Amino acid sequence: MIRRSKTETEIIVKQTVKLIEKLNNLRLQFQEGSLFLNTMDHQKAQAARLRGWNTMMIMNKTAIPDINWWIAKLMANIPTQLIQVLPQMTMTIDAVPCG
Repeated sequence: MIRRSKTETEIIVKQTVKLIEKLNNLRLQFQEGSLFLNTMDHQKAQAARLRGWNTMMIMNKTAIPDINWWIAKLMANIPTQLIQVLPQMTMTIDAVPCG
């Protein structure tokens, strides 16, 4: 779906909603992710309000770099845990040069 919105300028509003939902679930892994979702979400809301859910919307030129940003982040994604586990013990060794 990301490829479709990246290559085509017209996309159905419902498909945009599905894309935003999928990206919204990944927002915990990317701190700046919500900033990039704002432009797509604003365009989606405006198109749904004016024309309805089943109509075609034209992706604005400002949303294309956001989609490219998401593609780059998803390709280089290293999953993180929701709860950061602290190390329970630290191992130290005595590094004596002789004997």
